[in-house]
Amino acid sequence: MISSVIIFKVLFCHLAYSACVKRKGVDVSTIVSKSQFECLKKEGYSFAIVRAHRSTGELDESARGTLENAQAAGMSDVDVYLFPCYCCGNPAEQVSKTVNSLKNLHYRTLWLDIEDNRTSPNISEWYWPDSKEEHQEFFKTMFDTAKIHKDTGVYASKYYWEEIMGNDYEEGKSVPLWYPRYKNNDPSFDDFEKFGGWEEATIKQYHPNVMVCGVNVNENTKR
Repeated sequence: MISSVIIFKVLFCHLAYSACVKRKGVDVSTIVSKSQFECLKKEGYSFAIVRAHRSTGELDESARGTLENAQAAGMSDVDVYLFPCYCCGNPAEQVSKTVNSLKNLHYRTLWLDIEDNRTSPNISEWYWPDSKEEHQEFFKTMFDTAKIHKDTGVYASKYYWEEIMGNDYEEGKSVPLWYPRYKNNDPSFDDFEKFGGWEEATIKQYHPNVMVCGVNVNENTKR
C-alpha cells in the first residue's frame, strides 16, 4: 500500500509545478521565417506576439508574412500588437486598418502598446505631448474600436501609464495586461506593482533584444 506521505509528496509537487511553471515566448518587430519559428519552438518558446502597426502611423508590412510563417510552423499561440501614432490622430482608423490588413490570418489578441517613443529620431512627431485627458480620449476610442474587432489587451509599464494616462485612469483594466520589467532579466511576476486598475499581469516582457535562431526578439513569460 502506498503511504499517505508519498501520496502527499506527489500531490504537493504536482500542484507546486502547475502553479510555478509559466510559458516562454517572444515578441518580434521584424520578419520571422517558418524555419526560424520551428527553431524557436525547439528552443522552448511556445507563443509569439508580432508587431502589426508602427508608432509612425504605418502598418508593419512584415506582419502578414510573419503570421503566415508562424502558422505554417505550427506556432498556434500568436498575437499581434499595435504601437499607435498619437500625433497622427484618428485612433479608430489605426485599429481598423491594422485589423483589415490581417484578414483571414490566425491570431488571438490585439495588444495596444502604450509607451513613449523618445528614442525615435523624429520624436517631435510621435510621442504623447498633450494633456492626460486628451491621451485618455485617444486611448478610449482606440480601445473601444479594438474590442469590437478582436480580443484586446494592453501593453504598458507602470511608469509610462502614469506619465501618459495617469495612474488613476482605469479604462483598460477589463482586459489582460502585458508589462515590461527588465531587472536581472527575471521572468517571474514577483516585481509587478499594481497600476491603472490592474491587480495582476498576464504577460511579462523580461529580456529585451535577444538574438535567438537568427532573429532579434524580446523574451516574455505568460501565466
